[in-house]
Amino acid sequence: MSVRIVMTKTTGQGEQVQIDIPSWNPVTGVIEYNSISEMSKAFDEVTAITDIRLQDMNLRLLEAYDLKKYCSGEVWSKVVDILDILSGKQTADTVSRRWQSSIEETAELEAGREAVYDEMLREAANSNVQFYDGKEY
Repeated sequence: MSVRIVMTKTTGQGEQVQIDIPSWNPVTGVIEYNSISEMSKAFDEVTAITDIRLQDMNLRLLEAYDLKKYCSGEVWSKVVDILDILSGKQTADTVSRRWQSSIEETAELEAGREAVYDEMLREAANSNVQFYDGKEY
């Protein structure tokens, strides 16, 4: 049987399967299928194999989603991102850019908090008010 199967990952769609069944073997030049019904039968056999593969992947994902009960919200969000990469719903590049943005935003927020806290301490030093852990005493 001369068959070419291409499985690609597409964002948001999971795996995409392309099946080519030429009537002749492009390597040897031998005609392998003499009728459309023979080609259709070969297509059905190949489709059954790819369906099993996709079903197995989907069952593994469902089993993985059951692990949510063991994770905090932040951790689970990252687990889902990784599962999405593995199933082809997202690319690793997209996820890494989003994670990097989150790290940078968190650092900027923390720097802003530190600046406000430092300003509070400076104001307290210039007045008679004393602060401890950000609380006025």
